[in-house]
Amino acid sequence: MFAALLAAVSLARETTSPVPPVKLTLETRLRYENLSEETTAGMSQPAQDDYVLRRALVGLDWAIDGNLRVLGQLGFHDVVGQKGPLTATEESGTDIQQAFVEYRHHILGLRAGRQEMPLGTQRLISRRDGPNIRQSFDALRVNIGGLSGFVAHPVRIGQKAFDDATNRDQTVYGLYAAFKVPSPTGMQADLYALRLERKAVRFGAVTADEDRTSFGARLSGARAAFDYDMEAVIQGGTFGSQTIQAHYVSAYVSYTLMGKSTPRIALKFDHASGDDGKAHLKTFNPLFPRGSYFDEAGRIGPANLVRLGSTLTLKPHRRVTLTIGADGLWRDRVSDALYRQPNLPIPATAGKGGRLTGAQAFIGGTWQVTPELSLTTHVSHLNISSRLNGIGVADSRYIGVWLGWAP
Repeated sequence: MFAALLAAVSLARETTSPVPPVKLTLETRLRYENLSEETTAGMSQPAQDDYVLRRALVGLDWAIDGNLRVLGQLGFHDVVGQKGPLTATEESGTDIQQAFVEYRHHILGLRAGRQEMPLGTQRLISRRDGPNIRQSFDALRVNIGGLSGFVAHPVRIGQKAFDDATNRDQTVYGLYAAFKVPSPTGMQADLYALRLERKAVRFGAVTADEDRTSFGARLSGARAAFDYDMEAVIQGGTFGSQTIQAHYVSAYVSYTLMGKSTPRIALKFDHASGDDGKAHLKTFNPLFPRGSYFDEAGRIGPANLVRLGSTLTLKPHRRVTLTIGADGLWRDRVSDALYRQPNLPIPATAGKGGRLTGAQAFIGGTWQVTPELSLTTHVSHLNISSRLNGIGVADSRYIGVWLGWAP
């Protein structure tokens, strides 16, 4: 199927007339993953699994005139060789990934329909590129200069062809502003407010409606060899009869050395609040996060977490990037669970095991073969605290290799 898609796109490029301005687009990815000792308590995963994730996104992008654009995109996603149970983001029949109409005039932009909607660093609303099936929304979005406002429902993924549907049990509203701040570091500021309404969701032993508002600010910039990226989020609202009081803070600072391979050393800190079991719900909700929040394996999620890490990035060639890193991981509150992506509590971990979660080390690289074609590898090992090992949470290893085509 995937070979036929490539051939069809190649033929279309040769025969498509420049008038009207319709562009046939293709993005593909083949991703091999090998996981060992994924025997986390209650997750029913095999001790070892390896498989290939296949993705193809084929679309028509029609620029009707200088202001109006129509885009339609189909997604083809499947998995070959997986022994464990498939998740909703791994395999689906052919379906609509994006289908929207967009109007632009000077600083005004309006987009309506099914669309991917990454915001800023994609910590809270992302394209979710790590898993096989990307996150899309049925949304109305208005842009005025650097200000964006939207109302959206996430798409509920079905397993059959053309059965993806609007998830009306979840609604997200948002305002997002990005602007330059006069400063020696060329600072950029992002300010945003996001409101998420979800019906019948579960935290701990309680199932109730969630109404959560997130207020966030991000500052980023660079001066000489230094660059930085800092972000803070405060969350409030209600979960059933409980009030929500949660937060998230991140700070990344890096320094690039002169000379061969231009080594870049970075320090990274993240703190996502956890619940203390008292009157307020304090577990941070990352909303619609990246599938690879801290590394490509995506084993630990950004809730009830403290992370301190460092990376070393090298460029031995202008088309090759290598990264080596390590993280120390702790829970914010032992009374709350340890969380997997995307915000899934691991059974039997709340109140047990101590604060230390463990440590992980990883190495990865990307070779940009051509402007369109890239080859990426990632290897990581997560060493779990002995106190968590005692309740069934195990060490794990991840190997990933993927080939991507994105014009």
